[in-house]
Amino acid sequence: MRRRWALARGAFGHLLPDDASPSPFIFLHLPEKWRAGEFVSAARAARVSCIEADRFTVGRASAPQAVRLSPSSPATDDEYRLGLARLSDVLASSYVASSAIRY
Repeated sequence: MRRRWALARGAFGHLLPDDASPSPFIFLHLPEKWRAGEFVSAARAARVSCIEADRFTVGRASAPQAVRLSPSSPATDDEYRLGLARLSDVLASSYVASSAIRY
């Protein structure tokens, strides 16, 4: 777990809480242009699975624009590195959810 957290911190250190320590899940706080649902859609298009943080918010508390990653899910470190690279590409992209309805 520590090794995979170190890989994630290397890829997304500026988007992880400073006080976060290795645990089964990583909450990746998204840059301003991203909404969690749009990011999840873009990640899925890049063949990476993640979940919106609002699914883990209790009661009526406001949820951060973040996604939950599971560093223990990929079978190998190489698969994990590939997922991190794909998420980095998604973060750098100008993806806009095509299914979004704008009013």
